[in-house]
Amino acid sequence: MSSRDDLHHIISGEEQEHDAALHRGANGEDHGAGGHRYGTFGHKRSSSVGGSPRGGGDPEAGGLLSPTSSSSGSPSSPLSRSPPPSRAAKTRQTLSALGYCLGAFAMGNALGWSSPALPRLESPESSPQLSPSEAGWVGSLVCLGALLQGPSTGFVMTRMGRRWAVVLECVPCLAGWLFIANASDAWMLYSGRLLTGWAAGAFSVVAPIYVGEIAAPEIRGALGTLFQLAVVSGILTMYVAGTSVSWQNLALLGACAPCALAAVGLFLLRDSPASYMSRGRPELARKCLVWLRNSADIDEELYACQRAASAARASSLRVTNVLCSNDPAIRRPVLLAVFLMCAQQVTKGADSFLNYPETVIISPALWSERRDRVHRGHLPRGRGHFYRPLRRHSHSWVGPIRRHSPQLLR
Repeated sequence: MSSRDDLHHIISGEEQEHDAALHRGANGEDHGAGGHRYGTFGHKRSSSVGGSPRGGGDPEAGGLLSPTSSSSGSPSSPLSRSPPPSRAAKTRQTLSALGYCLGAFAMGNALGWSSPALPRLESPESSPQLSPSEAGWVGSLVCLGALLQGPSTGFVMTRMGRRWAVVLECVPCLAGWLFIANASDAWMLYSGRLLTGWAAGAFSVVAPIYVGEIAAPEIRGALGTLFQLAVVSGILTMYVAGTSVSWQNLALLGACAPCALAAVGLFLLRDSPASYMSRGRPELARKCLVWLRNSADIDEELYACQRAASAARASSLRVTNVLCSNDPAIRRPVLLAVFLMCAQQVTKGADSFLNYPETVIISPALWSERRDRVHRGHLPRGRGHFYRPLRRHSHSWVGPIRRHSPQLLR
């Protein structure tokens, strides 16, 4: 049997058991006076009829939570959907998401630093002075660092949790900014940009996962936008500060974000309930979920979290199994998603503009200066001096477009 069939069999069996328990509770069969509810973590569940065990088992041993009943015989109603989150619950989830999105702000600082810094590093007065080729490497090594961090970040998130993954990634981020601020040659700049790119890529993985795991469905979309808002805020901070400070001080300003994130992560942030559950710590998962929802009525959501963690542990699906699978239902969607993501990254061109917006914006000013020099007589007059090469080469593509445009517009 394939790994996909194994996972389907596990989930289907759990759903059938859960639905049967709900049916028994709705029909008054084998239920108690306390009604249809979930049991407490860490205790064996027992039936009121004959004292035989019923339901899942000890979550510490990997068993699933299941509906329970107590000793008397009054009927009970099936589980209802959880109520919408209160204002206090929304505030707590928003603050938790903002804490993790400090990493997104640090990511924006890493992306935005190169725009005000590269023109100064290429100037003759700079020490070190970079050539255009070296400046290109300084701008692009952030993306290379973000590419290399993927396997390590996934491993740390799985073994140590989301919180420690964010805190540990503050170390290479801070080290990278210190390399840049004290750079005496191009290689120190290369090392600093590679480290800050590593950390930025890790933050871009951990923060969205955490926000998706803690947010209630009613506000998940709104909280999901905080990550991108923090990224562009970090870029804007670098653009604005770069107009008045040197590139070394700009790097020191960028080092403030990982320091703040490390302090907040160590003393204020919590891990997500799903992360606690996947690492076999259900009591911490319950406490965290009660705090996030500002309610003790979280048994249904906690049961779903436990069931997902158990299914993930029982599944044999791995990245190599997915990519090398002979099942087209698994292989084709994954390969299509990877292709679309790669095509989007290659064709969007946003990273190029983020690295060189100052150069792009200054270019029209250079053309204006050249036009003024023509008017003063320092350059030959005539529009042909500027546009003759363009007119000469445009006939090769303008003519066919004119000839075939009627057919294209039909």
